[in-house]
Amino acid sequence: MRRLMTDEPAPATKKRRPAKGAAKADSAEPAKKAKKRAKPAEGVAETPDAESDGGRAVKRNGPSLVIVESPAKAKTIGRFLGKDFEVRASMGHVRDLPVRGLGVEIDKKGVHLRYEVIPEKTKVIGELAKLARRAPTVYFATDLDREGEAIAWHLSHALAVPAEISQRVTFHEITKRAIEESFSHPGQIDVGRVDAQQARRVLDRIVGYPLSRLLSKAISRGLSAGRVQSVAVKLITDREKEIRAFKAVDYWRVFADLAKPGLPDGFTADLVHLDQTDDDSSWASDAATPEGTDDDLEKEETGEVAAADASADGATAAPAAKAPPKSRELRLHRAEDAEALVAELRGARFTVESVDARRRQDWAPPPFITSTLQQQGSIRLRWPTKQTMKVAQELYEGLPVGEEGPVGLITYMRTDSVSLAGEAVDACRSYVAAIYGAEFVPAKPNFFRSKKGAQEAHEAIRPTDVRRTPERIRRYLSDDQFRLYKMVWERFVACQMAPAEIDTTAVRIRAGRAVFEARGKVTAFEGWRAVAPAPKKDDEPALPPLAERDALDLRGLRHEMRTTQPPPRYSEATLVKRLEKEGIGRPSTYAETISKILARKYVAKLQGKFHATELGEVVTDRMTPYFPDLMDIAFTRRMEEELDEVERGKMDWQKLIRTFHADFEKELEVADVGMVKEKFKPAEGVAPCETCGKPMVVRFSAGRKFYGCSGYPECKATRGGEGDARKAAIPTEHVCEKCGKGMVIREGRRGRFLACSGYPECRNAKDVDDAGKIVEQQKTGEMCEKCGAEMVVKKGRRGPFLACPRYPECQNARDIGSSPAPGVGDALTSPDGAAPAARPARPALTALVPLPPCTKCGAPTSLRRSFRGVFCGCTKYPECKGTAPVPPGALPPREPPKPAGADCPNCGKPMVIRTGKRGPFAGCSGYPKCKTAMPLEDITPKA
Repeated sequence: MRRLMTDEPAPATKKRRPAKGAAKADSAEPAKKAKKRAKPAEGVAETPDAESDGGRAVKRNGPSLVIVESPAKAKTIGRFLGKDFEVRASMGHVRDLPVRGLGVEIDKKGVHLRYEVIPEKTKVIGELAKLARRAPTVYFATDLDREGEAIAWHLSHALAVPAEISQRVTFHEITKRAIEESFSHPGQIDVGRVDAQQARRVLDRIVGYPLSRLLSKAISRGLSAGRVQSVAVKLITDREKEIRAFKAVDYWRVFADLAKPGLPDGFTADLVHLDQTDDDSSWASDAATPEGTDDDLEKEETGEVAAADASADGATAAPAAKAPPKSRELRLHRAEDAEALVAELRGARFTVESVDARRRQDWAPPPFITSTLQQQGSIRLRWPTKQTMKVAQELYEGLPVGEEGPVGLITYMRTDSVSLAGEAVDACRSYVAAIYGAEFVPAKPNFFRSKKGAQEAHEAIRPTDVRRTPERIRRYLSDDQFRLYKMVWERFVACQMAPAEIDTTAVRIRAGRAVFEARGKVTAFEGWRAVAPAPKKDDEPALPPLAERDALDLRGLRHEMRTTQPPPRYSEATLVKRLEKEGIGRPSTYAETISKILARKYVAKLQGKFHATELGEVVTDRMTPYFPDLMDIAFTRRMEEELDEVERGKMDWQKLIRTFHADFEKELEVADVGMVKEKFKPAEGVAPCETCGKPMVVRFSAGRKFYGCSGYPECKATRGGEGDARKAAIPTEHVCEKCGKGMVIREGRRGRFLACSGYPECRNAKDVDDAGKIVEQQKTGEMCEKCGAEMVVKKGRRGPFLACPRYPECQNARDIGSSPAPGVGDALTSPDGAAPAARPARPALTALVPLPPCTKCGAPTSLRRSFRGVFCGCTKYPECKGTAPVPPGALPPREPPKPAGADCPNCGKPMVIRTGKRGPFAGCSGYPKCKTAMPLEDITPKA
């Protein structure tokens, strides 16, 4: 039975009465003089306190206990602390609200939570409790965010750690210097962060549980809703509706191919303006290119500006301003207007009207924070946010790097601040000066302004040591780890380099009443782009030297038809960007949110873009009228801001919960009636049930839409998602040989077939051709090893296979081309002697030694395969399901893997060629101790 946990601290410093039968206390504290001990708070593990153990005095003479979340982190930290510390992992949270039941009670007095030890963590708690009893100090070294603070708080209660020996340590990076610094200045658990985490957890519980039950009752089982995920789905479904409502419009653009007299190379200019010649100018308009693509997101990372701002302390502040936008293109709405304009301008004189040439500074983007790391992981690495955060966690917790041993390679990856430690900036500037030259180092360090509300105590994501270049540690990292580390390292180094200098030229050209514009861009100084090159997609070729009033030669004039494009669908990068911009959730939760809405089939990811499913649209449309606040972006943003206020100690978290819960309960009562009624609303434009004539209603199963009879459960008729009525069965002259009833032709997933009219009592069915004639099953000459009938060829979802004709009485079946069970005759052939077409069969299993009989029925056994490997199975399956291990020598010895021609980059052992689900790959011969694997094309043969 689980122990219940309260959110009250354990009175660990008070004494408890020794249990009956416990050993007597020693002379230091005689049992008869022992003080009565207060009963611990409900649910707190009754671990002995600092002074006694079941009545015996206990000296805290063991090593200090350090508790972290993961074994990898424990291994890295333990290496720095030495033998006076015992570093153990809690494996994440150790207690939580109950799995079954709400675990939250809200009344006028407050919010009451019922915590339980997670069943899988009972053993971990026991082991940590033993170490904590004898530790002079217990350090909670969990992550420095709200979740890490809550884990430390739960551990302190679950282990009943006295306050006087409890210490909290945090660090942004797992390096020797950072660990020693944090342990020399320990603190206490931040109650504000714990309250903010509890408030978020309770909000998710009191919203998610009742809404999930409501959706299961009103739409389909297995659905869920939440404060953040429902708004994320709404963003995607709203964009889907915008795309459907979008009406494409054709327009025409005009281009002039020009050249300076005497120069061979020319350039192209776009039409940007027309002088108004009459009152009706509706035939032309200017419009900007649609935004919201990954390319736009990449361009937002940098900005060209004329000069940098100077901060109060003299450091250079990378400005947020961007270059002036490109002039809007001029769009002509009719083809005849474009043709007439081109004809008009063919005889015009093209002259340079103005030349705007200037040098601009292109500043590097700031170092990564959680959201920008996820965005760039999606754009540059094509990774889902979940994978980006998983690999970043591995780099943060520490990896073995040669003689250095396990060391954290990047700082903490859950942060919203772009600030950097002074020593890290100094080290980076020194590195840049030594490698690239003094001209690449700005006069003073660059700094970046974090967004409003960012936790400035945190650092941005950066390498822990800039001297660990990606190439230097490449052989110690997996391919994914290397790619992400390289991206983080380049971004950090670039942010402390001088800006690139770009010479831009904008030339306006007059031709009659038309104005064209051409732009050129040339890099004068690489600056930070020497480390992290900027995207090349928006580069513009250099223009020839031009001056005002220069005459130009017209080499060509053309018009091109274009079509307006709908708003782009969200990718993971642009969705994360929108969620962050709107203040929905927190970057550390985005990966979980995206994974959840994909798993619930509210959205589908196709070619890297999110598409709203019918289920997602139905859930959103049903919820929006009944829960307007919950589905409102502004309300969700305000809730996040209030959680921040709780963390800062400016708001009572219980008051926040009670206020929200009172309004939510009223909405829930209304929705419980209205949403359920909508479930039985007849589907519009759908034919009634062909069985009973009642209206059909929309249903969902496993995320797929179908139509079901409103008379369910009396009538169980269903219809596909398109809503078309099922074609009526066609009577035939055939009679079922099993029950004597007439046979009818029905439509199935794989076409027409002949079925017994007595279905479902009689399931006899046969294949028919287009003319309705029965297709005789192909006989094989093989006898069923179970019942003796002649096997036939049948078709299934994966192609033709061998089956017994007496199905369902005999369910024997196997692949075509596989070896029959012992005692079966020759291999399968068709009547004309040729083997029928079949799906590829796996190699037949042939025993090299006699197999043991079935231990249950004594029948012969044969070799069978399953996902767990090869085994001996009874030939009378499914009547008998006896199995046995394969005897020694029954299978041929496995051939040793072939050498790959290279050594493992991690342990130095030879790499060999192995085969997995996706084909051959190179794996370390030291497996399973070393699990290094890589594609064969990445192997560099030894010289």
